[in-house]
Amino acid sequence: MYTDLCSITRYWSGTWCQQATVSRTVDRVVNSIVAQSNEWIKFPTTNHELMEAKRISRSMYKFPTAIGVIDCTHIGILKPNRHGYEYINRKEKRSLNVQCTCDVREMFTSVDVSWPGSVHDSRIWRNSQTRSQLINKANVALLGDDGYGIGPCLMTPFRNPTPGAEINYTTAYWSKTTAQPHPAQPETVPLSAQNC
Repeated sequence: MYTDLCSITRYWSGTWCQQATVSRTVDRVVNSIVAQSNEWIKFPTTNHELMEAKRISRSMYKFPTAIGVIDCTHIGILKPNRHGYEYINRKEKRSLNVQCTCDVREMFTSVDVSWPGSVHDSRIWRNSQTRSQLINKANVALLGDDGYGIGPCLMTPFRNPTPGAEINYTTAYWSKTTAQPHPAQPETVPLSAQNC
C-alpha cells in the first residue's frame, strides 16, 4: 500500500518528490482513512440493525441467528523494537493476528489489529469488543471456523461430526460458507471471509 500511495503522490505532482514529502503525504492519507473508518466499518449493535442482519443472513445462508462471519489473518510486520518474540506466529514469521468480521454482504463490520502473531484466534475472540457486544444478545451469532470454540454467540462446525444432527449441521455449515463444501475439510476458509 505504501508503494501505491508513493506512486500516486508522484503521479499527482508530475515530478519526483523528496522522500520527506512523500512520507508526509502518505501519513496524511492514511490518517484520513483511519479517521473515517468508523463511518464505514460498523458492527450492528441496535436491535433494528441485528434483526436486519439476521433477516439477510437467513435468506442467504439459512442460519436463522447468524449475522456474519469471523476469522483472523496474519499480517506480516517488521521486527518490533520491544517484545519481538510475541509477534512470531506458528509459521515462525513476525506478524499481527488481525481479527475481522464481515456481514453477509461481505462488508467489514469490525477489525481488531491489536494482537501479536503468537496469539491464537480463540483468545482474540474471547477478549474482543465484538464478543462483548454479542454475548448478552439472544439468538445472535457469528459463523467461525473450527479453530474457535463454539459458544453462545459463535457457531462453528463440528470437527468430527457424528451421524445425524451433527453431520447435517456441519454439512449445511460448510455448504453455505465455503467455495468447496465438504464437512471433512474444516481447513477451508469461509467464503465470506475470503472475500473480505
